Amino acid sequence: MLVGSEDFSIRMFRHEELIFDIKETSSISFLSKIEKAIFSFALSNGNIGVYNGSAKKWKMKVDNPVSSLKGIDFNIDGDKHVIAGYNSGLVEIR
Repeated sequence: MLVGSEDFSIRMFRHEELIFDIKETSSISFLSKIEKAIFSFALSNGNIGVYNGSAKKWKMKVDNPVSSLKGIDFNIDGDKHVIAGYNSGLVEIR
């Protein structure tokens, strides 16, 4: 189970065991599983990014508040992408 919290932590549990606890720079707004231990995240301070387990793959600042976040292979090429929807109506694929 993947859990984000307002205390700036992203935690992964297996049954009742804590697998990892990642401290971020702001409260967690969205988490979306991409595959096994790879997931995307959005923070309340406007950052979005991707972790592979507890290792950060990338992180960037965005201008608009995130309203939706999903990891998916939208063009069926075998590569997963992060699709972010923003309050402004913009949809972005990374």
